[in-house]
Order: sequence, then structure tokens, then C-alpha cells
Amino acid sequence: AVIVAPASGVELAPIFVSGDLLGPLLIFTYIVLVFLLLLNIFMAICVETYSVCTYELNEVKAVNKANPMLVFIWTYLNAVRGVKLVGKETEEDRGTPAEQQIALSALPEAIQMRYMEERRKMNDIVSNALAAIEDAKRRRNEPELYNTSMTGEEEDDGDDVVPPTPLHDLRPQPPEEENVHMMLVHRVQLQRMLEDHPVIQEICGTRKAVEVIRRFQVDSAGGDPYDMVAKLQESIAKKLHELEEQGMDLTFDEMEALKAVSQELHSALTESQREWRAELLSVLQMASLLSKALIDLTNQLAKVQINHDRLTTGGGADLRS
Repeated sequence: AVIVAPASGVELAPIFVSGDLLGPLLIFTYIVLVFLLLLNIFMAICVETYSVCTYELNEVKAVNKANPMLVFIWTYLNAVRGVKLVGKETEEDRGTPAEQQIALSALPEAIQMRYMEERRKMNDIVSNALAAIEDAKRRRNEPELYNTSMTGEEEDDGDDVVPPTPLHDLRPQPPEEENVHMMLVHRVQLQRMLEDHPVIQEICGTRKAVEVIRRFQVDSAGGDPYDMVAKLQESIAKKLHELEEQGMDLTFDEMEALKAVSQELHSALTESQREWRAELLSVLQMASLLSKALIDLTNQLAKVQINHDRLTTGGGADLRS
């Protein structure tokens, strides 16, 4: 009526007839519905939306002081120019292909524990999801097993209704404990751990996962390192012998410097061992003195206990007499 009234599509004259209550009643109803109900509901929605947006903006500002509108404009301008502000790492941060993963056993124990904890959480999430999917399949295929309501005839017959299988019973069995020495941690996983846990950053002394991998990575060529060194020495000696048989006189002036370095290292190691033995001997001596002092203290406490018993016995006899 409101839409077609200006085009003379609705006759409003009967409403405004004098002495008729229909016109005032319609106007009063219109005011109540539009101004008192619909308009108030619309204003309440606007106020609620404003409050929620203001709260979310304040929460964002508490973490990031940047203006969200400026961030949006800056992001949009860079998107138009084809520049990505996220997901872009330098070659130094990515590292070489050989630096994309590291053995878990080569990392510090704190990182190993954190990684295993996160791994267990992810496995639990996967197990719960698989259990929910399996439970949904069983509900579709066997709905009678999950029908907890019973008709009167079923109650009279005494038929038992099979209860639904609990969700935890459908959870897959946890996998066997994996060997930590065989597990590998990827650079992206390690970077996420560093970003989520500042304590790990303090332990590693860096915020970049590639630097942690470079610091703790061990050559995984395989084999005993002592055997490899022995084979290398044998190969070098064999080649030198072949060169000498061919008439080549090889002189190594660096051997004297190498011997000097070796002697210095040997003397330094010997001195360290001597100091360590001296410190260990002093610790053992202090432990022996402490043990003797504890034995003397125990003996003195025993004497005190004996004297106390004697005094107690003698005092009780005097009181009885």
C-alpha cells in the first residue's frame, strides 16, 4: 500500500472519514510497529555491530599498533603492484636443499620434547577426526544400534537395545613408538616452533630455523667416523708410497708445524685431565670429610638419646619414691 499509494493505486479516503476509528487505529498501529519495534530493532543491530567491531579493533590494536585501514590500503596497493608481503623468504632464510631437514636426535633435548608433544597433539587430532568419521559411517549404516528409544512392544518383549559405541572405543590404536634417531624435523616445522615458543629461541640463540639446522646438523654419510678416518689415512699412505716408488721426493715442511700443534693439543688435554683429576680428588676428599662428620654427629645424637633416656628413667624413679 505504501508503494502503490503515490500512484493512486490505493484509495485512502475511507480511512479518513470523520467518526471512523479505522484510520486512527491504523496510524497508531503503524507508529507502534515501525517506530517502537522495527526502528528500535534496527538501531539495536547497528549498536551491537558497532560494539563488536570496536572491540575487535581494540583487540587488534593491543597486539599490533598499526592502523588496520592503513594496513589494508598498503596491502591492497602492493597486491595491485604484484608484490607479496607474506610467504616470501630470502635465499638466506630458506637455505640450501640439504638444510631443509635435520634429525630429531641432533637437536637439543628441550626442542625434542616440544616436538614430540606437538606431534602427539596432532596425532590425537587426527585420531579423533578418524573416530568421528567412523562413528558417522556407523550411524548411517546401522541406525538401529543408535536408537535409544524403545516402543511399548519392545519393552514388553524384553528385547535389549544395543547402546551406541562410545567415541573413544572407535579411536584407532596409537602407532608404535617411533625411533627418535630415525625421525626428521623439517625447516618449516622448526621455524613454526621457534615463532610459537620464545623459550626455544633463547635456547637456540636465534629466530631462524636454518641457523639452528646449520648449528646442530651432523654429517649423515653413515659409518663409524673412526673407521672412515683410518681408511682415509690408509689411502693417503698408499698413494704416498706409490709416488715415492715413481721417484718423486716429497717434502712436507708443514709437518713440523703440525707436530707442534699436536704436541700443544696433547699437553693441553693432559693439563685438562690433570686439573679434572685434582678437582675430582678434592670433591672426594670433601665427601669423605662430610661422611666422617655425619658419622660423628650420629654418634653424638645416640649419646644424647641414651642420656635423655637415663634422665627420664631416673626422674620417674624419683617421682615414684
